[in-house]
Amino acid sequence: MSSNSASRRYGGIDAVKLAAAFLVVAIHTGPLLTYGEYSEFLLTGILARLAVPFFFMASGYLFFRKLTGRPRKDKRALRKYGCKIAGLYAVAIIVYLPLNVYKGDFGEGTTLGSVIRDIVIDGMFYHLWYLPALWVGIHLVCFLHKWLPAKGMFAVTLGLYVVGLLGDSYYGLAIRSDVLRQTYDWLFLWFDYTRNGLFFAPVFLALGLRAAQHPERDGHRLALPGLFLMSLAGLYLEGMALQAADLPRHDSMYVMLLPAVYVLFLLALRVKVRA
Repeated sequence: MSSNSASRRYGGIDAVKLAAAFLVVAIHTGPLLTYGEYSEFLLTGILARLAVPFFFMASGYLFFRKLTGRPRKDKRALRKYGCKIAGLYAVAIIVYLPLNVYKGDFGEGTTLGSVIRDIVIDGMFYHLWYLPALWVGIHLVCFLHKWLPAKGMFAVTLGLYVVGLLGDSYYGLAIRSDVLRQTYDWLFLWFDYTRNGLFFAPVFLALGLRAAQHPERDGHRLALPGLFLMSLAGLYLEGMALQAADLPRHDSMYVMLLPAVYVLFLLALRVKVRA
């Protein structure tokens, strides 16, 4: 595929990724706080939560569509991709290390275990969690894809996402059960949030795999805008209802993110950009 052809093929994905990058910046800067906390929540606590799952799905799609089905070649592709992520993460850690020191992240309470946890799961700086999550998630999905049928793989990743939901936006429900409360208390000894490479990333990477293996026919394109608006409305209703009930521990994970991100990705996939 020529560079011009690739640009047209993925122009829509790149456009949404650019918009998603601005939403990620908004999450960390709070642009609507001057207008009130609830306005800020509607933007960064709901709408902007589409961004990171879209990045995961796009990464899954672009990686899995390159696989050939030949075990040795695909294994090399995964190793190369994993090394690329790890290398980028290593550079990011070095760049942000002075800020970690300035913040006092390596104070008296720092242990080898806490440093390993930050590197592998939480990220050495708050927003760096995405890279280890992508590394863990892509390897987990590849493993499941190798040993399970498609439905089984998606069931496992969906189950992990449900576990993540109960530690995130639905945490208020989980702590009503003594068993679940103790379970999540134990889990949060190992990581700060469930939006990580084990509970959050895999299902969206699996959706990317599905999109790569089962591209929708062009006849579906007319229904996609309506489906996206419906799923986005559902996402807002879900987020607002959870906030009103004071259930979230964090607001990264919602049920309606799954259809909203999937349909948004299919929409982006159908946008052709002229070179």
